[in-house]
Amino acid sequence: MARLWEYVSRMSDRYRDWFAGCQSRITTEARKARKKEKVKRTKGKRQKIPCVPCFRGEMTNGSRYSLDTRQDRASVLRIEKERLSMVSGSRWLTLALLVASLIGLTSCQRVSANQATQTVAISMNADGTCTQNGSSGVIDLYKSQPVVYQGAATLQQFQVQFSTCPFGSCPVNSPSGAAVNVGAPSGTVGTTYNLSSVTINNQTCKSVGSMGVRLKGGP
Repeated sequence: MARLWEYVSRMSDRYRDWFAGCQSRITTEARKARKKEKVKRTKGKRQKIPCVPCFRGEMTNGSRYSLDTRQDRASVLRIEKERLSMVSGSRWLTLALLVASLIGLTSCQRVSANQATQTVAISMNADGTCTQNGSSGVIDLYKSQPVVYQGAATLQQFQVQFSTCPFGSCPVNSPSGAAVNVGAPSGTVGTTYNLSSVTINNQTCKSVGSMGVRLKGGP
């Protein structure tokens, strides 16, 4: 994502410099056109061309001009049309860069959601029932998502067994109570895998049949 923003920033700077150079060139050309059409050299004398008709006004960027011939007016109007065309192009480029940034950001968020490690924290209540991530229900996992089992608090031992194993190997066993990375699930998307037994600190949890994991596919 950082590279995308760096690219967008670099392209915006380049286009801004190019656009500023074009505006400067157009302004210079407009001044030359006015000077050339306003004064005509005849027999070594400078003579002003009569106003046919005289046209005075203001360009869209706020600069004023005074045109003494139809040709002068046509030249400045042509240059003004080119300037407006570049302004329109600049707006479209800005919009395109914004859309590209939003698409890139959305893609990064989707990848992060699917590939971020999911932690399953197990614990035992005072009545002997157990929970995973504070719930006695099913946890949704992406099939491409690494999974780590650990205790919600410091444990001396835990073991999690499934009726049908959704990972590469089962049970999830930690004789010392340390966290166990079981990797990404290898089961079938859309299938719910219920627990058959859970042991925490060498004590067996009651009623774990409603707990388990459900596998989801990526977007």
